Amino acid sequence: MEAVLQTDVLQQKELKTLNSLNNCRIAGGSIPSSYSNERGLSLKRSVPYIFKNSNLFSPLYDWDNSFAIEQFEKRICFGKEKVKIKKVCRSCGKDFELDSQGKPVYYVHSCNSPYCRDPACMKHRQYLAYEMFMMYFNAYDQWQGRGNRWGHEVYGFKRISKPKREDIADMKIRIRKFQVARAEKLNIRIKGIGVRDISYDVEKIGEEYYIHFHFARRPYSIEGNFNKHLEDLNKLSEHYDFKYNWIGYRKAESLADYFSKRHSGQFEHKKDNSNWLFPDLFSIKDYFNIFYNARKTIQFGFSRKEIKMLKYKFEQFHKREAFVLSSNVLETAVRDTCQNCGNSEFKWVIHEEIITKPPDSTPEVLEVPIIKI
Repeated sequence: MEAVLQTDVLQQKELKTLNSLNNCRIAGGSIPSSYSNERGLSLKRSVPYIFKNSNLFSPLYDWDNSFAIEQFEKRICFGKEKVKIKKVCRSCGKDFELDSQGKPVYYVHSCNSPYCRDPACMKHRQYLAYEMFMMYFNAYDQWQGRGNRWGHEVYGFKRISKPKREDIADMKIRIRKFQVARAEKLNIRIKGIGVRDISYDVEKIGEEYYIHFHFARRPYSIEGNFNKHLEDLNKLSEHYDFKYNWIGYRKAESLADYFSKRHSGQFEHKKDNSNWLFPDLFSIKDYFNIFYNARKTIQFGFSRKEIKMLKYKFEQFHKREAFVLSSNVLETAVRDTCQNCGNSEFKWVIHEEIITKPPDSTPEVLEVPIIKI
């Protein structure tokens, strides 16, 4: 009995190459992904839809990701029902945390997405980001205390009309090269962390968006001729096609507050009298294609060992504050032990009450031009 010959795969699927994106679509497979090789802390672990080898295809623009965007939109908690949760001691079975009136402290579970404009969600995102930045600023004992000051720098890039994911990734690469060149050519050794920021000006047609990065550095002091130092840094930044700006010396707490707002998706600029949120500037599709899962921070000068230590420290903190905090919790001291028996183990229990956000409470969304990709 003759064996049945297999039809050639390419002929069977009517595909041009084995690397065709249609292989995944027809076979019902999924788009492969790769982890970012950037080091640093992140408030969430997830895999971006992006390839390092762009010669194959770009899933962000070639793949019909409408289903992924739809699922992402469902996770946004703004205007939706929420549930309350509380900590219950595993030992005595009583409430783990009590407020000043002896009532259990409730947390509100939400999405933690920078695209969400829910006030409680934004407050908690900023709270977690603040603690993350402060762990960098207090990494060493000699950095802590009243004299904990850092140098504040800004790296500004040319205004653009259509921000793309690859453009922002390229900006980070140029900043990295600038930092390396500063250390090697100017012999300036620093440690620091920064965050992405966005400004928007509707009157600048074709140049509406200004992408820039704020960076805090240690040591903050500048030895020798200050003006000569800034002149060298300006020339060096021009070589990498961006503008270097020296802001001045700032306390760690002030920088952590400023950086955490940007990290949580709040772009307040008092100079322009503006306070944009992501939904004000981008449709949910544009946000997903440009910013979803993209790292918001940049680090330099910290070794792998230091990053690992800070990451572990933050994860321990994050375990205790893993859920969105209600406003009254931010004023309550974080407890490591049960207020009744002193045990350190607890479990999360869902409260029966459901918090409903009626449509009438939705704040007015500013009307700005939406970029179509």
